Amino acid sequence: MNAESSQQAQERDRNRLARNRTGGPIARRINASKILALKGDPAPFNDFSSWAQDCANGKVYFYGGTLPGLASDGKYTADLFSLDLVSMEWQDLTDMLHFTNPYDPFSKLLQGEKLPALQHAACAFISLNDRNFLMVFGGYDQAKSKRSSSLIAIDVDRHSWWWVRPEGIPVISRFSPTMVAIKNRLYIFGGLQDDVILKSYSIIEYADGAWRWVERDRHACYPDGSELPLWPFALSASAVSLYNGKQILLTPGRANIGQTIHFSKENVLFFHSENRTFHNIALTVGDFPQNIWWYQIHVVNHSKVSGRLFAATSGKKRKRDSDAPQISSSTTPRVIICGWTPYPNTDDLIPEFWEYLPFPEDKIMCLNVSQKIWDMDQDLQGIASMKGRLFLLGRDKPEVNLWDIYVEATDLIK
Repeated sequence: MNAESSQQAQERDRNRLARNRTGGPIARRINASKILALKGDPAPFNDFSSWAQDCANGKVYFYGGTLPGLASDGKYTADLFSLDLVSMEWQDLTDMLHFTNPYDPFSKLLQGEKLPALQHAACAFISLNDRNFLMVFGGYDQAKSKRSSSLIAIDVDRHSWWWVRPEGIPVISRFSPTMVAIKNRLYIFGGLQDDVILKSYSIIEYADGAWRWVERDRHACYPDGSELPLWPFALSASAVSLYNGKQILLTPGRANIGQTIHFSKENVLFFHSENRTFHNIALTVGDFPQNIWWYQIHVVNHSKVSGRLFAATSGKKRKRDSDAPQISSSTTPRVIICGWTPYPNTDDLIPEFWEYLPFPEDKIMCLNVSQKIWDMDQDLQGIASMKGRLFLLGRDKPEVNLWDIYVEATDLIK
């Protein structure tokens, strides 16, 4: 199956229309008390930005992207911002970062090097030796006009970054992979090489002071060798760890940004992180998300979440069986899927929530809260979570491209 290349995605973006807020002034006045301002130095309201969240410490990190409509001009950024979900305050880390070379700390070379601008890179938050890092992998390097296979480490406490040099042969370069951090490992799934979806996974591990590849571009298939669906490895796919990192939930993407995303029991997978096996969710019943333009996944009370914020497509508003996994746990994780879908009889997109309860519950349901969000009359295009609380993020005015407002959405999912 072919997928849209990064160049084609930029061409599609060239004709993007302006985005306007839905609803009317009456709705806004009624719901004004629910809309709160984010403090500090708000992040730009970028399309195609990557993000990673440390739910345990209540922070979310936004990396890169481009202002709406500028992707075709190659104006991608290396912006790095953090949002503290306790104080609801932004911090701009971009100019605070300095390059370091841990492999040659006395070298003067590249000391002024800036963090590269990578389109559709994967990001994951990881804690190692009581230090906190944002790891960035892959993406399309606009400055070099090529895909990347590099791994970048950003020390978010000491505000330094460097190129990681893993032991072993490099993996295939790609953009739009998904990546999940579990303990001292990074699990990388899929991505695109030119217009080809990579149905594979790689694992990189930190041990004894060095990173090394445990698995390199291993073909992904069921334990019996039969083929897996493509979509959990495609553009806009997502992944999140469950059951204390024993399982990784892989959710579907699409071939190009002009397509919507449709969830089904056939295209949602589990990956067992210890056995390195894939399983489907064939026993799951319920109302799967359909016709989604982009989405994010959050797990209630889990510590690490990773994913990506995607842009709207042209003309759309980005209001941004026996195979079942056997888990020895008495607690079922509660997975919340927030997807942006067309609001009836309009051209606008609005967030809707689904609740997915994996094994042993094996059910999914739509929470039917889009009307309540519509009535808020706000441009809400992202979501963050902290210790069971959910926050919809957005911008106050369409002419001001900043993430500057939020609405607590916790009560909507009770």
